[in-house]
Amino acid sequence: LEKTKDQSIGQAQTSNSTSTEQLSRGQRKRQAKRDQYQRRQKLVLSSLKVKRAEEQKKRIDGLDAIKEALLSTVSSSKKSKEEEIEEDADETEEKPNLLKTNKSRQLLVQKESQQLSLVMEHPSFQQDPFATMREHLQNTLASDAAARKKEEIKHNKVRKQKDEEKKAIKKEHRHKKKHRVRATRSRGK
Repeated sequence: LEKTKDQSIGQAQTSNSTSTEQLSRGQRKRQAKRDQYQRRQKLVLSSLKVKRAEEQKKRIDGLDAIKEALLSTVSSSKKSKEEEIEEDADETEEKPNLLKTNKSRQLLVQKESQQLSLVMEHPSFQQDPFATMREHLQNTLASDAAARKKEEIKHNKVRKQKDEEKKAIKKEHRHKKKHRVRATRSRGK
């Protein structure tokens, strides 16, 4: 059996070597470039898969914005102002490790499910859930909306100033270019 295996391996090696011997020099070069490209592509794809997997681990069902909003509303609705002052220092220490461990994720899911059950039992939510959610969002996001509007107004003012500066520079440039053309024509006459 060992002889037959060695013979089959030897035949496979000779068939590979004969197939590469039959290729011209240019064909071998192209084959090498193609192989190198495929190796690079595999490397890039594998690194992208690793990055995606790491990002997915950090997310909860891919709903980052909702998670942040829920965390902020839960913390603001359950705490009084006195408790917030005491716990602000604790929160700043806990936020970086919030979802790094499975235990913290489980605690978050447990808290969120309790909050959801309280919301579902609330009479105003049972009567008209959409109106209740709209009212809640208006109350919680009103301050955010005002801050965004102020930033937008400020941004628009800055943009207008930059646009006016660009227009002034273009106008000055056109004016200089116009006078250069006139000056060169007068010299030639």
